Amino acid sequence: MNPEELRKKLVVGVAGFGTMGSELTAALAAAGFRVIAWNRSEERFEKLVPRVRRLISRQQNHPEEHRQRGLKLLETTTNLERLAEARFVVENLVEDRAVKVDFFKKLNQLAHPDAVFATNTSSLPIAELAEASGRPGRFLGLHFFNPVTRMELVEVVRHPGLDESVLTMATSLVEAMGKTPVVLNDAPGFIVNRILVTMVNEAIRLVEQGVASPKQVDTAMKLGTGVPVGPLKLLDLVGLDTHLRVCEHLYEKLGEPQFAPPELLKRLVKEGKTGRKAGEGFYSYR
Repeated sequence: MNPEELRKKLVVGVAGFGTMGSELTAALAAAGFRVIAWNRSEERFEKLVPRVRRLISRQQNHPEEHRQRGLKLLETTTNLERLAEARFVVENLVEDRAVKVDFFKKLNQLAHPDAVFATNTSSLPIAELAEASGRPGRFLGLHFFNPVTRMELVEVVRHPGLDESVLTMATSLVEAMGKTPVVLNDAPGFIVNRILVTMVNEAIRLVEQGVASPKQVDTAMKLGTGVPVGPLKLLDLVGLDTHLRVCEHLYEKLGEPQFAPPELLKRLVKEGKTGRKAGEGFYSYR
């Protein structure tokens, strides 16, 4: 199916409307897809839908007709049964295996037998979630990066039981969004997080040990390596609580010391300083 056919025929469901889910909704709608965005509470929609609509309008890398179509067809709902109309659902719930498994089991009872389920997990094993979903052949990982509307990469994570036609559909969807899919086999942390978590943890430890301030660490990394944003500013954007869960998972699975969450990270999360969304992390946004 070519990109235009995909846009016209495929209804995409987005489950979860937090930072990642709302960005993903905007990226899909800007590419001309009909999106049904589901969230448990209406509060998130009231807070974030105006921003999503602005993001869609600003995506100049997509034709005006695609953006207008996405805006017109965008639907938000707190009724899980509405996702049954979608033939491709991307889950963006909290990074908790039990929460995700419960969601997919409920959705599996409602969705069309041919519907594809994808998880936007950044660390949990895809094969385990696929088996728990009740449709392992039509389940895969699609790991988008924040902010989705600006980041080009999508890690497409396969597992041994995946139907090859589903992999083809998923990569076609990613490409129709104007992004680059990198297909890889299921492994803890995938590619980027496996490398990135180590770098971010070392940045945290430099601050923890009094070697440098967050700003000094970020400035050094930007000017010394050419990255567009420093690791601690990036961490504030992603969320310190999300990073902590990823660290704990990788440390449990791999047992290597570089993945152990630094004490400073755990303390900040305990204090509620989880980054930009909380108004404070390694930097203040109040």
